[in-house]
This record gives sequence, C-alpha cells and structure tokens, in this order.
Amino acid sequence: MANRSRRAPEDFVPRRLYRIHLELSAVVDFTGQQLPDGFEALDLRAQDLAATQEIGEAAQYLGREAIRAPSATGVGEILAVFIDRLQPDSVVEAGSYETWTAVP
Repeated sequence: MANRSRRAPEDFVPRRLYRIHLELSAVVDFTGQQLPDGFEALDLRAQDLAATQEIGEAAQYLGREAIRAPSATGVGEILAVFIDRLQPDSVVEAGSYETWTAVP
C-alpha cells in the first residue's frame, strides 16, 4: 500500500489489525500451485489493477463469497469477502484487534 501510494510506511500508523472468524463455502482460491483454468498466465501482483478488478467483479457476479490470493507484496495472502454474497450458512464474526503504533 505504501509503495502504490508513494508514501512511507510510517504514514499508515496508527493502524488496527482485526482478527475475524470466517466460514465460507464459495471462495475463488488463487493461492494453490494450480490456478483455475484460464488464469495460468495472470500476474496477480501486477501494478495494473484492471485484471484483478475484473476477476473480483466476475466472482461477485457469479455469487462467490470471496477471493483468496497471494498478497501483492509477495508476503502472505489476502481474502476479499463480498459481504452481500454470503451464503445462508456462512459465518463472519468479529474477533479481537490490536493497534499498531509503529511499523512492525
């Protein structure tokens, strides 16, 4: 986020890190070694966000609850949840949080 906005990481603190309990059943998962058909050449970490935004729009249109993918930073993963597409048996529960006052 800091690189994309051309700001220093320190500009983003204080910040809260939330822990959320999730149980989802309709997730598009890009974290495995085998990407879904048609996505083998997709660069999920590209600076141009158009392709990833189109994937998000398509997933939401198709009724998927979330997209799981490698983080653009190359460290960790992201989970984008479409709250308006949650299945009746899905669970999204707020948990605890911690406040970061300095860059970890």
